Parts: sequence; C-alpha cells; structure tokens
Amino acid sequence: MENVYESGRSNGDAADGQLARERKEICERLAGCWDEELLWQAIVLFQNYPFCTSGRGARPGVAFTYTIKERRDGRLGGEMVVDRKEKTITQSSVYIAYRKVRELGGIVTGPKKLGVFGASYLYPVFIRFGVIRGTKPQGEDRADMPGAEQARALETEAHKTKA
Repeated sequence: MENVYESGRSNGDAADGQLARERKEICERLAGCWDEELLWQAIVLFQNYPFCTSGRGARPGVAFTYTIKERRDGRLGGEMVVDRKEKTITQSSVYIAYRKVRELGGIVTGPKKLGVFGASYLYPVFIRFGVIRGTKPQGEDRADMPGAEQARALETEAHKTKA
C-alpha cells in the first residue's frame, strides 16, 4: 500500500507533536499490512482530525471530524460518532469496508464501492491512512483524489487557528 502521510503537511493538530508522530507512524505501519486491529488504532488516533467527504459531481465535499464513543466504564467503544450524523458507524462496518478495500486491492473509485453505512465518511479516512489508492497506479501522485484539495484546505485552516 502507498503511504500518503507527508511529513511536511500540517495534520490538523500540529501543536501536539507527539500525536502527529503517532499518526504518521501508524499510517506507515498500515502501509505494510492489512491488519484490522491496527486500522482501528489509527481510527482512534485520528479522532478530531479534519476530514472532507469526496463531494459529488460539481458539489464540493463537506468537512467533518469524528470521535470514538465512550463506554459506560469510560473506555473507548467500538463506534465512530461523526459530527455531521446522528447515527454512529460501528467498528464492524469499518472492518467490512476495510475488507472490501483489500478485496479491491486498494483501488476504490468512490465511497459507494465500500458498500457500508457511513461509506462517505470512511472513504476519505481510508484515503488519508493510505489504504485506498484511488484509480491511479501505485506510486503516482494522489493530489487529485476526490476530496484531497478540500482536505488540504481544512488542514491548513485548522493549523492556522491553532497557531
């Protein structure tokens, strides 16, 4: 898998250097394997990170962040809570989508190909992690991936507001 975590980019939480290093490291680790538990660890590490859906046609994508729902005992649960939705995306839905990406060899042309509830939110997350390479051959630039420009703008804006 291609690693899309560029060290020169702001990551939306640049003030926390440790979190930035952990995010970079987990993306690099994901690039070398298909491990569902490692994927979930990445999901947890990227809570509150600014993402952007891929949009539709001429319409731009929408900005979103997510958190992991806490259990009653205070530990993290198995559900993603997207700030733009009332329903949650379960850990099992994340794994089903991840298996679909693996089945497609990392080449996924859009969120509908994932075939799960919340796919429009999982798609840009998987792109950020480097598990989805889009429709380009491995190793080519991904700057024109759906939502890439909006995501970069969100990251830059988040970095400016923290500075």
